[in-house]
Amino acid sequence: MLRIRKVFSLALALFHFPLRFSSNPNPKTLKTQARKSPQIQKSNALINSAGRFGDRRVPAAGPRSRKDSTGGFVDVAITIFRRIGHPDVHSYSNLIVGLCRFGRLANAVEVFHQMSVSNLAPTRYAANILIGQLCELGGRNQLIEKVKVKDWRRPFDILVPNIWAKSGIETAVEVLWAITKLGLLPSSHVVNGLVSELCRLGSIEEAIEILKMAENRKMRSIDESYTIVIRVLCGLRRMDEACNLFGRMIFLGLKPKLIVYNSIIHSFCKLGNVAEAQDYFDIMNKRRCEPDCVTYTMLIHANCANRKWEAAYELLMEMVGLGWNPHFGTYNLVNGFLKEYGRLDLSQKLERKMEVENLQAYCKAGKLEAAYDKLSSMLAKGFYPPVYARDAFEQAFRRSGRWKIAQELLARLDQIVSKNSSQA
Repeated sequence: MLRIRKVFSLALALFHFPLRFSSNPNPKTLKTQARKSPQIQKSNALINSAGRFGDRRVPAAGPRSRKDSTGGFVDVAITIFRRIGHPDVHSYSNLIVGLCRFGRLANAVEVFHQMSVSNLAPTRYAANILIGQLCELGGRNQLIEKVKVKDWRRPFDILVPNIWAKSGIETAVEVLWAITKLGLLPSSHVVNGLVSELCRLGSIEEAIEILKMAENRKMRSIDESYTIVIRVLCGLRRMDEACNLFGRMIFLGLKPKLIVYNSIIHSFCKLGNVAEAQDYFDIMNKRRCEPDCVTYTMLIHANCANRKWEAAYELLMEMVGLGWNPHFGTYNLVNGFLKEYGRLDLSQKLERKMEVENLQAYCKAGKLEAAYDKLSSMLAKGFYPPVYARDAFEQAFRRSGRWKIAQELLARLDQIVSKNSSQA
């Protein structure tokens, strides 16, 4: 640590004379001269090194060691930066990154504003670091913070308002619009994080504006931002806007995730618009996005609420056929409608379907005792499994070496099946 500090002190001592440029240089001339100037190149390297060394954890060696290890190097970088006559893009960017690493975001934003006044855009890395740190600062839920007051008799803590807790996200938005005017775009990961934080804080309109900007600039990998905004709009029941954004995703060739479909279907089901929910379910199947148990459950309950028991029955049969095990309440709800309308045949068909699927699930999971009990109960009820379920049962017991246990039960099954076929 001491050796590193001596190196920076020596470099700073040699850095006495600021660079001289022509009066009021334009950005193009400044960039050209900066490339040719070895002094600016050396200063950029020093500023960058100061920021990188600040990340290292130096063991404590005294009461001032923590302060020196966290603030000394960035102060060296600021001193070097101030001695540059006309800093270039890399000088500004390296200083912004170093200030962000030390948590001095107010100073980093100030440096960025000075840079934008000079009509210079930071590097993409510096922009990502600055906006990302501001989002994290604005995303903290601590509206108040503890501050330690060191009294000479008895130290104590006080609670003070955290001013940056709310303004951090606003500053991040300002920085984003400023760098876009300078012709620079941050990474999609940073944009997704900013949109997510805006939606969490309730600034939906700003999030939509940023989403439109990203779309107009043809930014890649923004499907996560669409997903976030659509989910929030569905939660607020602003379905027209949510459906429009969904249409934009399809138009741009993006593939909506399962959670997008579920959010839209859930909102329409809650609003009682089962027809629209069914339309998006059909779109989901056409675009080869497989529904899950939640999707089917929402549609089944919505159809039952409108007393459309036929559609609910078809959905439940499809759900069971895909291997999804419905909740006991969902099964009882549909089965109750079938019995109410006198469709006992469909009720028995549904029960048989459930029994067969459960038997296969037990065999696949290796739960042989549960599979044995399930097949025994099916035979007691007069339900006979199809050939594929019987084969799955046999293979599961053969693999486990417990074939003799299952052989008696299967022999009884074969006797019952042959007896029924001879009587028919």
